[in-house]
Amino acid sequence: MGKTFDPEKYEMTFCPLCQGDGKLAKTPEGFEVCKECGGFGLIKKEEVTEYDRL
Repeated sequence: MGKTFDPEKYEMTFCPLCQGDGKLAKTPEGFEVCKECGGFGLIKKEEVTEYDRL
């Protein structure tokens, strides 16, 4: 394999909630899947419109 995944190629960014881990610490016994990214660790970048820049 040897290839590195490039999130920019697919207009994605690391999840701001879990910082790309895909999980959140819930209890000492386990983890909770991140609700923002669904456990993937990446989310689709939001499009910035001209209206958003004002």
